[in-house]
Amino acid sequence: MQVIYTLVILGFLSLLELNAQSLLTEEIEPIANSLINQLNRSEEIQTVAITDFTDLAYEPNLLGKLLAEELTTSLFMNMERNFDLIDRNQLNRLLEEVKLDAKGLLAPENIPRLGKLKSIDAIIGATMSQTSQSVRIIVKGIELETGDMVAASKGYISLTPSLIPLLSPIQGSNQPIEKRTNSSNTYTQKKVTIEKKGLDKTSNGVVVNLQVSISGPSSNLSFFTNQSYILTNNTGKTQADYIQLGEKSARSRVSKILYPDSPESLSIRFPNNSGPFNKLLLTCHSNESGLIMFEISL
Repeated sequence: MQVIYTLVILGFLSLLELNAQSLLTEEIEPIANSLINQLNRSEEIQTVAITDFTDLAYEPNLLGKLLAEELTTSLFMNMERNFDLIDRNQLNRLLEEVKLDAKGLLAPENIPRLGKLKSIDAIIGATMSQTSQSVRIIVKGIELETGDMVAASKGYISLTPSLIPLLSPIQGSNQPIEKRTNSSNTYTQKKVTIEKKGLDKTSNGVVVNLQVSISGPSSNLSFFTNQSYILTNNTGKTQADYIQLGEKSARSRVSKILYPDSPESLSIRFPNNSGPFNKLLLTCHSNESGLIMFEISL
């Protein structure tokens, strides 16, 4: 009986995490749409970068990184935008070249220096302030050549239990808190590595074949069909309808404990085989690192 009770509780907690992620996506979406409508009006803005959100003192925290990633994903998946997005890793490299720090990048004293970033037309950032049950975010888009604000939006993010720990300031925030290594076939974030293996077209759609592995201690990983998308130039985004991790498969969520040096196969099916396919957007949850988002070129 105790085992059954524990399984029920774990299932309920996993459902809460999934619902919290879906709610976060829903709350970010209107902000992304508003920014796209405003930025599309300017013919001069062709490339846009998103920097980490900060608190009102321009100090970073993990929630700011998560929200910036979520906004980047929403902007990328919106086919209405008329501008290109700069990869956030590439932004960090550009900042290093011109000796700028991502910390408080949109603080008033730093804005005049942003003109050094010649390959970027505009940067989007935001400040966050906590209320009793939510986080209020004020988003700004700054044109780098002029320093003028060319877009703005605001909204509230529900402060679910999974987000509360992310509000703590990052210790030693001038240093990167995570290391990402990407090659043509391998993507690593927060000790989780995804390796591309290939695509198979079937009568039911297209299957993306991957391999997932971890470094460090064993970790329970979860993947969700409603947070997995394949992108094409012709049909936009398509949500996954089936996912298999090792021998476990499901139409909604699949979880498995992974161990170092013991990779598992990961296959995700999408009910669309028209192609050509250019991106896979994949979100997983680790009991060690929380939500991890991958953007994989196909």
